[in-house]
Amino acid sequence: PRWTLRMNIGREDDSEGLSHMLASMSDRDWGASGTRLMLDLDVTFEDRMLPNDCPPMTEVGPAGAIKVAKAATSTAKYISECGQQVLSVGNGGWFITEKADKPSELKFWLELMEPVGKGDVSLEVGHIVFTTSVWTDSELKELREMLEEAKLAGQQVEKEMDEEGESPMTVLKYNQALSKVHELQAKLPEAGEGYKKGGWVGDKALNLSMRGLLSVKKKSNGVFSLIFPTSLQCIGKFSSTPNVGQHTHLENSDFSKYY
Repeated sequence: PRWTLRMNIGREDDSEGLSHMLASMSDRDWGASGTRLMLDLDVTFEDRMLPNDCPPMTEVGPAGAIKVAKAATSTAKYISECGQQVLSVGNGGWFITEKADKPSELKFWLELMEPVGKGDVSLEVGHIVFTTSVWTDSELKELREMLEEAKLAGQQVEKEMDEEGESPMTVLKYNQALSKVHELQAKLPEAGEGYKKGGWVGDKALNLSMRGLLSVKKKSNGVFSLIFPTSLQCIGKFSSTPNVGQHTHLENSDFSKYY
């Protein structure tokens, strides 16, 4: 399949997780002005393994299991202070990792063949890693059924508390039901998130989120460098449009979700 990507590169101060903390520690001035660098690129995914002589990219997947991702046009377009520019981009690979506490992750990388920058946002030559969420039809169906059951359980406990009053046992049961609801919601597409079915190589039943995070491998600074000498650090986000498949969009009034 062929995807059209819009890369929105810049500081993500509201991001969560260790990689974002490491990024803020190692590049305190990077993107501090709020400048955003927008890159447009088409990428294709193939159902064949990377050649054995390709360097490993363990941040994406295990050696010998990563498949081919290609920059469809070998260039990305962007607007600088001098107008529209083109940037050389090389091929990479993709891999899907199953997660226990959140949706499975599709990760892929492409090779930035030359440095690029705008204001205080700049990238060096190297890999850019894209991370987004994926779900099978059966996963979505099962998660939604489990979520409804958890909500009903919580409502039943609420009813007991209204009729009989609170007790340590009912409060515990209510907190457990609420925790289960939050756990299941974290595994499902978020409100405002678009996803598409049928746009993936080798699996027409896979549902793909149409947004995700961008990261690059950087050296860590401070005390973190003793534990994590390098790490994938967030440099922005991206939106994607698979050129085939059935689109679904979840309603949301928070337009900050769109990018």
